[in-house]
Amino acid sequence: MSRKSLFVPLIALLLFSLLTALAWQHHFANMRPLLRDLVGDQLGPDMQIFGDSPSHDIQAMQAIEAEAKRGDAGAQFMHALTLESFDMKSALRWHQAAADQGYELAIARLEEIRLERTDAAKR
Repeated sequence: MSRKSLFVPLIALLLFSLLTALAWQHHFANMRPLLRDLVGDQLGPDMQIFGDSPSHDIQAMQAIEAEAKRGDAGAQFMHALTLESFDMKSALRWHQAAADQGYELAIARLEEIRLERTDAAKR
């Protein structure tokens, strides 16, 4: 193949690579933070993060919910995050319970939800 015949496929490949990289960058920029990143070092030795191990998800959910019901603000926040995708009403109650105790991540998440709802209402 000559240089001219390689030029067009090379430019097409570079353009495709650039557009793919931009698409992934946009995708990751708009992702919610991972639960593990949000809770940091607040996990006790007997607690699991939901999604880390599918075999332990039910046990982790039960442990988090039990701690949340005992009034642990961090557990209330984590429990609320796990509920958001399928029961936003309950999630908001748990976020509010954690926020009422001054839990900063819950306060910030409530603000995010309020802004998301305001933006959605404007559309």
